[in-house]
Amino acid sequence: AGPFVYTYHLMIFMFIIGYLIDLSKFEKDKNYKYQYIGKQIIKMLSLYFMYNLVFVLAHNVFVKYHMIDANYYTLKDIAKNIFLGIQFLTNEKFLGALWFIPMMLFAKTLFVILYSKNIFNNRLANIISIGLITGIIGTLLILKNAGYIYYIHISIMSILFICLGVLYKRYEDKINFFITTWSWMPIALVIFIILKQYTTSIDLSANSIINPPIFYLLSLLGIYFCL
Repeated sequence: AGPFVYTYHLMIFMFIIGYLIDLSKFEKDKNYKYQYIGKQIIKMLSLYFMYNLVFVLAHNVFVKYHMIDANYYTLKDIAKNIFLGIQFLTNEKFLGALWFIPMMLFAKTLFVILYSKNIFNNRLANIISIGLITGIIGTLLILKNAGYIYYIHISIMSILFICLGVLYKRYEDKINFFITTWSWMPIALVIFIILKQYTTSIDLSANSIINPPIFYLLSLLGIYFCL
């Protein structure tokens, strides 16, 4: 089940972001992007800081009852690790999945900045060009297997899926014609068969995408599976 879900579980989040974002607000007000980015930073940072704070303060309890294998925190360690939460960083073992939060925030931010540029003066052309360019750049950065801070390389690549969410919303009625209540079964089977051909699986936090064509194919199949 793990490798199966990992084929699409992060990119479906980015797809949903694209589906839900109201681009008309950015078109009506050129300065709206600053308000949007500011709200996103405050919201994400507040949640991140809260979770990190709770788990830092509970760290020694977790160690005492052998829930994690780690050293006890001193007061200095507690202060240091609380401060990390303000930087979208954490050392807490139970919070490993929070790496996704700054990655998602950066992707949202870069997407609205690029979209607000309105290079082609055409909504559809802007979305397609942003998706293709960021997808190519992000994929090349992932293939370099570099450890960029906040997983920025994954942020750039995932903007493509935000764009796909935007396009799906625009053509939802036409696309839904091909989505039936039973079609998830053959899609699930195809995903399973593809994964069985490889000894590795997709894990974006570890820069593992098997290879670009397979990654994008599995991501698209996974999104279809969810829909």
